[in-house]
Amino acid sequence: MTKQTKPRGSKITLPKRAHPLARLLFQKMAEKEVTYDALEAASGIKKSAFKATRTHNAPGADSIQAMMRVLGLNVLPVPTAGVLPAALRADLEAVGKRHGIPFPAAQFIAVAAARELPALAA
Repeated sequence: MTKQTKPRGSKITLPKRAHPLARLLFQKMAEKEVTYDALEAASGIKKSAFKATRTHNAPGADSIQAMMRVLGLNVLPVPTAGVLPAALRADLEAVGKRHGIPFPAAQFIAVAAARELPALAA
């Protein structure tokens, strides 16, 4: 009788003290079962550089963007709720409520839908 083994899950763990973008990177790597070697080859960022973001370094904007794109994500600036026009905030809250998305995450709905946000006063 042969022993059947379960497929091994991802060996990528989520660092507790890492920068929030680094945590998201490692979470998505684990979900999509992307290895360090595969991410290095596809993003052009050295494995040692993104491993260092686990505890030591904050990821650079160009590096995190390149790595996130491999995972099908973009890093985009999103205005905080306090600077959104009241009507747009109300629209986003309604869309978030319909889809069970809490409001802070609903800010991303505008970006995901490619809706132009109004220019913000400097």
